[in-house]
Amino acid sequence: MQNKKDENLEKEEIQDGLQIDFEPSQLKALYSNMCFVAHSSQSEFVLDFLSFLPGMKNPMLEQRVVMSPQNMLRLLHTIADNINKYEQQYGEIKLENESPEEEMDFDINTNKNIS
Repeated sequence: MQNKKDENLEKEEIQDGLQIDFEPSQLKALYSNMCFVAHSSQSEFVLDFLSFLPGMKNPMLEQRVVMSPQNMLRLLHTIADNINKYEQQYGEIKLENESPEEEMDFDINTNKNIS
């Protein structure tokens, strides 16, 4: 017998038959146009997803994700693979500015250890 919580879950197949469960009412899309990556120790990487919109004085931290170095490397490979597939289908992604933090007068060191 399923409990009430399980009855509200939906399933989605993501790859190779792996299914994930999620609660639709709890699922929140996140807009981010900035991401800072740092490492806090030998055991974790920190990804800070921010939004910086016109009229805002400062960027807003929307979500922080902490990952092991192994999972960070898996993510890097997955993103590279997906960018390659995207560019094969739609063409090369062009960057308007190689250094957006300079354009917005940010003083950011993304290689900083945040211990």
